[in-house]
Amino acid sequence: IAYYRLDETTGVVVDELGTYDGTNYGATRGVAGIINDAFSFDGSNDYVDLNNYISQDIGNSPFTINFWYYEDTTNTGNMQKNKLNIFDGSSESVSLVSTPSNLAWHMITGIRNSTGLYIYLDGTIDASNLVITGDITQTTNNALLGRASHTPAAYFDGTTDEIGIWDSALTEEEIIELYNSGNGMRPSG
Repeated sequence: IAYYRLDETTGVVVDELGTYDGTNYGATRGVAGIINDAFSFDGSNDYVDLNNYISQDIGNSPFTINFWYYEDTTNTGNMQKNKLNIFDGSSESVSLVSTPSNLAWHMITGIRNSTGLYIYLDGTIDASNLVITGDITQTTNNALLGRASHTPAAYFDGTTDEIGIWDSALTEEEIIELYNSGNGMRPSG
């Protein structure tokens, strides 16, 4: 659906597929990323608006969200452990269970498939919820990077890179390939 390398140093935040270019609201560009450059968020008011709901492309179908992050040591932001929460459109959700170490790049992958909701940390399953009932289509809040769209005060304090959104559930093999032994890899095609 969308892929953000976050390598650009000015202008729009480019979706490599050309569908959902974003607008940067204060994130620092050009910082060292897992692959080339990345965006850094200050934990208090920086974010990127993807200028679309994106959920309309998913509805009640399988999907994957994958990204790399490097968390600041200050931990002043409100989205420290809950870097990714996946909701199924009803009351069911899954959140990261582990608390990864700071000062290192980590890859988080969230998946909804026909059997449930799953979160992978660094290519390994971390949490799951085997109940799925809802449709995540919504038309109220745009998708955002660095800030929760439904909780205005929840900002991320750290650096993000290589953000991908798929309208399918990646396999464990594909997740491990993207992790690339901790070096990251851009998806082909």
